[in-house]
Amino acid sequence: MFQIKTEASQAKNKIITLLDAIHKESADCHLSVKLTQLGMDIDQNFCIENMKDILSAAKRYDICQYRYGDLCTL
Repeated sequence: MFQIKTEASQAKNKIITLLDAIHKESADCHLSVKLTQLGMDIDQNFCIENMKDILSAAKRYDICQYRYGDLCTL
């Protein structure tokens, strides 16, 4: 499970890096996040914490977000 959590944390960090780049470049685009990529299938609370970090970054840049099923689009 440690390896899976490590991979989920790495995915979260890559998503936040992408949000930073999108903001820096003023890119007109969307970013979809699969919640299982953030660990939802192994530990729901861990996934929630990862998503909170991502949403915090999105909020910093005033990026609108919504959730549909197992995908979260920013």
